[in-house]
Amino acid sequence: MSYTMTIGMEAYNKCLNDGGFQAMSYQLIGQAAVEAIYMAVIVFIFSNIWGNKKGEQLMKDHTSP
Repeated sequence: MSYTMTIGMEAYNKCLNDGGFQAMSYQLIGQAAVEAIYMAVIVFIFSNIWGNKKGEQLMKDHTSP
C-alpha cells in the first residue's frame, strides 16, 4: 500500500512540474515508479542501519521487563 501511495504522490508531483494533469502519461507513471524504487532502497538501507536499533531501544525503554 505504501508503494502505491508513493507512486501516486510522485506522479502528482511530476504532473505539477510538467504543467498539470494534462501531462499525465504512461511514461510519467513509469518515471514515478522508478523514483519510488530509489526511495524504497534508501529507506531500507537507513532503516537497517539506524532505524531497527533505535526502535529496539525505544521498545526496551517503554515496556515493562
